[in-house]
Order: sequence, then C-alpha cells, then structure tokens
Amino acid sequence: MFRSTTLPLRVCSTLVALSAARSSGGAAPANRAATQAAAAPDNAQQSNGNVDPCAVLTRADVEAVIGEPAAEGKLARGGAPLGQVICTYGVAAATVIKGVQLSVVRTQSMTDRMHKQGYSARKLYEDGKVACPNHQAAFGIGDDAYQTGHQIQAVQGDTQFSVGFTIGSGATGMDDATPIALAKKFSAKLPR
Repeated sequence: MFRSTTLPLRVCSTLVALSAARSSGGAAPANRAATQAAAAPDNAQQSNGNVDPCAVLTRADVEAVIGEPAAEGKLARGGAPLGQVICTYGVAAATVIKGVQLSVVRTQSMTDRMHKQGYSARKLYEDGKVACPNHQAAFGIGDDAYQTGHQIQAVQGDTQFSVGFTIGSGATGMDDATPIALAKKFSAKLPR
C-alpha cells in the first residue's frame, strides 16, 4: 500500500479539470490506458498537435533524475474536452518513489467548445493555481510554475503540464529538488 503526498494538488487539478469539462458540456477527461509510447524524442510532437510526454521525457531521462531504475512509460489519453495526455513510469525498486506521472494539456487539443468558452492551457493552469492557494512558486520552469508537495504544475506557451510523484508509505528522503529537476528537464525538451 502506498500513499501519495500529492493528494491536495491532485484534488485541486481534478476539480479544475472537472469544472472545465462541465462548463463545456463534456465529460471529465478519462485516464484510459493505451499503448506504450515509442520513446523517440523526435516523435514527441504528434501530427494532431498533441504531445507525447513519454517521448518528451524517456525512461532514461526519468532514471537519470530519480537515480533508480524505472519501467517503460505507459501512455494514456484523456478524452474530450481537454485532450489530456498522461505518461506514467513505475519505479522498480520503489524505495522512496513509487511512480512518476507526466501530464500534458495543449490549447489546440481542447475541443472547439472549450475554446469558445475562453479556455486555453494557460487558463487551465491559472484556474488550478487559484484553486490551490497553498502552492509554492517554482522558478526556472516554463513561463510560470508552482509546486505543491511532490508535484509541479507549469505553463509553457500553449501547453499546461504537470510532473508528479507517488511516494511510498512512510517513505522519507525525497526533497523538493527532485520534482523541480524533472520538471526543468521536461520543460527544456517540450516541443514549442
């Protein structure tokens, strides 16, 4: 059994996404498992304008930052209205970190109805920031970023992304620098 120290931020992010989905008349984004990602950096930008987070940050990238072996990334695509794409890496040893999750929402992947209601990746980010008043600024990541627990939320151009960690029950030893380092690496490799 493990616990997530990112629960408050996940609740904030989920509430913002649900609110955006309801206001657009759509369903909340689903986390349906899809196929494993092809982790080639040159295929991070997909033909539909979305981004494959497993191709942006490969297993080797994740391992280099967390210092532990990780499983191949598993890609999941959320449905309308946000077009969210999620990559999850399990951690083999799971001494402190149980898993790493990368999430991407791009303005161009949102439905037309979301656009007509004024939603964009930046608005989704700003709404999340307001919904989570106990956040800390995270500098040097994208255009703007904040941290709550072991999760970073950021906006970069027309992309809102998050980098989060699931921590084992009773685990200690992970500092705030690990999520920041991974988010900086993600931001640097993110297609513009």
